[in-house]
Amino acid sequence: MSLEARKKMSIATRGRVVNKIREEGHWNWKGGKSHRTRKSYEWRRMVFERDNYTCQKCGERANIIAHHIKSYYKFENLRYKITNGITLCRSCHPKEHNGLKGN
Repeated sequence: MSLEARKKMSIATRGRVVNKIREEGHWNWKGGKSHRTRKSYEWRRMVFERDNYTCQKCGERANIIAHHIKSYYKFENLRYKITNGITLCRSCHPKEHNGLKGN
């Protein structure tokens, strides 16, 4: 970007909070630390490879995510077990959460 374009963007965003997750009052605040680690990215890749980069509910191959079957936060011992993961597309993922509350 040109210097002029960057200056205009700076002026336009002055005073706005760009990433509210960085604020302590935000519900998803983790004390300034990301819950993402190299291990979690490796787990995600292995789940995708096992499922052939395909949603296991509808067969979609685009916009996929790795979903923890048992909650990442409640089941710490299962966080990086490949058997606790499933590949879902962004359309099927919310449907999966509707039936899994409390897991």
